[in-house]
Amino acid sequence: MEDKAQIQEAIKIQGEVVRKLKSEKASKDQIDEEVAKLLELKAQLGDDGKNQFVLKTPKVRLECSCV
Repeated sequence: MEDKAQIQEAIKIQGEVVRKLKSEKASKDQIDEEVAKLLELKAQLGDDGKNQFVLKTPKVRLECSCV
């Protein structure tokens, strides 16, 4: 297994490749192929959700009975 830092660097580079293709309006097939590579790299990273955003306060709708 590769080092986590190496995988993160590869993800960064592949993300730049995808952004470049999108900005150049490349074909959908070519973009999809590069996105698949990016997703495969992210899967290798094995991030178990530690860096995901967590909403700590529940969303609540308050009704106001102001007169």
